[in-house]
Amino acid sequence: MPIIWRLLLSWYLKLFALSAASLLCLLMAARLHDIAALSSLGMSWPSLILYALYQIPSILPIVISFSAFLAPILIGRFLFKGQELTALSACCLRLRELLLPILFAAFLLSCANFYFVSELATTAHLKSRQIIAELQRTSPLALLKQPNIVDRGHFAAFSKSTSDGVSEDFVFVFYQSKSERLGLIKAGQISLADTEIVAKEALLIGTKNSSTGEHLWIENIGLTKTKGDLFSCLGVSRGKLSPDHLSLSRLTGENRHISEFGRRIAFALAPLTLSLLAFSYAFTYERRKKILLPSLLALGSLVLIFISKSFFPKPLLALTIQLAPQIVICLWALSRLYCQEKGAL
Repeated sequence: MPIIWRLLLSWYLKLFALSAASLLCLLMAARLHDIAALSSLGMSWPSLILYALYQIPSILPIVISFSAFLAPILIGRFLFKGQELTALSACCLRLRELLLPILFAAFLLSCANFYFVSELATTAHLKSRQIIAELQRTSPLALLKQPNIVDRGHFAAFSKSTSDGVSEDFVFVFYQSKSERLGLIKAGQISLADTEIVAKEALLIGTKNSSTGEHLWIENIGLTKTKGDLFSCLGVSRGKLSPDHLSLSRLTGENRHISEFGRRIAFALAPLTLSLLAFSYAFTYERRKKILLPSLLALGSLVLIFISKSFFPKPLLALTIQLAPQIVICLWALSRLYCQEKGAL
């Protein structure tokens, strides 16, 4: 490997690691409020630690993308300040020869980012949701904190749900307006078959007002079936997990999740495109002090990836929002690099 490759790769990876560690600490500190709120609701320490660890894979795609943008900027600053850039130019090294090792490292980071966003982040997201659902299912304080009971008149939770539409340890709490009391439906297993909901080991608890006073009724049912339309508010699905809970192998098997696949591709391309953008400004930053525009472009491209989730029902629009900024950034960076080689910048 050429010496210049070893030098630039060493600087890039060191600066990337330092930036990633700093951003990771900042983003984790921003989530301490949510972790503290779960602790106040009675979550056990092992579950709380697991929940905190599951947040790391969820924010790694953002950390990797923005750190890949910061590293080339800092490399360019060091080369300019230490006159290394002048020495390299005297050795007849062209700008593209300095760019190749940066792009090589950024490509490896893009591959890693795609794995994180497609596998680790989806699994961690699902596991953290299951931990919260378990807390809501077992903690009365967490149950009372649910706004759905007040706003929508009901709250549903379950310990786990399989891909074939079966939910276990299902709990449904609803508000009885006539008696002004809460009712409870609990089932060991509940599933949606065609248009019917099938519940096993069901327990029903409620109250009823009559002329003789208020009565509590409790009913145990081993197996019951009812129309699914009547219980659409229960939140029982047809075994379709949220797209951001699906691994890559399951995501590619369903064409309806093309928008989610585009989101993951956009996150995978972000380290490569942002490194290219940063490199195009790295050697002119010290002379012109124009870092606001590339920073806004980098931040805006990441923000648009998150905004695109609101347009998932319109795949073409979602893909445009996700991938168009990456294309614009690449063209903008390449045009700047071409002008720099020609001496126009």
